[in-house]
Amino acid sequence: MEETSAIQALAALAHSVRLQVFRALVVAGPEGATPGALAEQLGVGATAMSFHLKELASAQLITQQRDGRFLIYRAAFAQMNTLLGYLMANCCAGTGCAPVRLRPAAKARKPPTAATTAMRPTTRPTTPPTASARKTAVNTKLGRTAVTLGRRK
Repeated sequence: MEETSAIQALAALAHSVRLQVFRALVVAGPEGATPGALAEQLGVGATAMSFHLKELASAQLITQQRDGRFLIYRAAFAQMNTLLGYLMANCCAGTGCAPVRLRPAAKARKPPTAATTAMRPTTRPTTPPTASARKTAVNTKLGRTAVTLGRRK
């Protein structure tokens, strides 16, 4: 693969909708999918889908075949593998790469329940600070000596 072809393919995949379209076509496998089915699956308008499919086809990442009245788009697996081979050609200076271990996804945190919220200590004071307390806090943060201003009667 030439560098210009790799740049064109990577540029085509550098858009979130086109990447989603390409991944959906990879999942669809050799059966492929129609533009309408892809647009519905991804929640994209028909004209926008047509534009994105044209860009992917221009980069030779997908193929198009007419089946009666329908157009069927498929991922170009050979081109995808060529692009991956190009990217990995000089990986690890040709010595072979160690297998990459993917970290497991972080566990989703459970939303707090009424019981756990009641046991949790509050971090904010229940009453708002007074004006003099705010001045003292500001002066302390600024490194100033706290000065009390008072009125004389």
